[in-house]
Amino acid sequence: MAPRVITVTLNAAIDKRLKVELLRPGAVLRAASAEYSPGGKGLNVARVIAQLGGEVTATGFLGGHAGHYIADRLDAAHVPHQFVWAAGESRSCVNIIDAAGRATEILEPGLVITDADLLALTATIRSLSAPGVAVVFSGSLPQGCPPDTYAHLITAAKSAGALTVLDTSAEPLRHGLDACPDVIKPNAVEARALTGTTIEDPTSAARALRQLAIDRHIPVAICSLGARGAVLVCQSGLWWAEPPLTAAVNTVGCGDTLVAGFTFAAMAGLTPDQALVAAVELATAAARSATTGSFDPTDVEWVRQTGVQLYELAGQD
Repeated sequence: MAPRVITVTLNAAIDKRLKVELLRPGAVLRAASAEYSPGGKGLNVARVIAQLGGEVTATGFLGGHAGHYIADRLDAAHVPHQFVWAAGESRSCVNIIDAAGRATEILEPGLVITDADLLALTATIRSLSAPGVAVVFSGSLPQGCPPDTYAHLITAAKSAGALTVLDTSAEPLRHGLDACPDVIKPNAVEARALTGTTIEDPTSAARALRQLAIDRHIPVAICSLGARGAVLVCQSGLWWAEPPLTAAVNTVGCGDTLVAGFTFAAMAGLTPDQALVAAVELATAAARSATTGSFDPTDVEWVRQTGVQLYELAGQD
């Protein structure tokens, strides 16, 4: 049976990627190209799970014409969804890239979520959750959501027997830890912000993860280290998966691919260290793809043949 995964995207968007020769304030600019896609960390996870052959359902909040565009694009990508519809328009995130490769981002504020919207989403998540299902909570919170929103949603999913995964930052992460999700995935910046630990290498990353997770009885914690791979801390040990060197084409969404790969592999029965290797393989392949939230199977095979190196790290007292 294919792994069953629910992805939760509270702050979904239309990602707009515009290319210009030079960004000049106050000028009228004509874009050389424009690309549009459903945006949001959870939707990236959902697309990867679908590409892997998993049984996925995307949920969260959508609104207005922009929300219908996002839903239509998910339909075209064969990603089932069950969103809660809120008043207003889902946001757009505009990324303007000049000829030198410099990126300027403009992020709209997006939906304002009400208490009724949150109650409806909580009921949806509870109905979709069950033993043998993983629920992945990813990304920032929209306006109107208190910082402990993820904590409440994680509790709802866990009460129905689901495995829970949390990938967010700042206060939503800090509060989300209180609900003891089964897996957390901060990056080095996020882990440092919460622990005060300077992360310079896999060993210091593992030290920060132990502080974040083990003391709170969170079973699995992963710290993404970009081109250096990822570190995992769990009850069976501390591990570092180092990817082969590769020419990155697009690193946007690679952390989401890491989350999707680990969740899929863990739900398929791999041990945490095996799932870490599979996740880093997938994220490395995704970095070689121009499309966010996607990978080429030939790139995955190249990474596997080249080899992700797995190291067991010494425990930190």
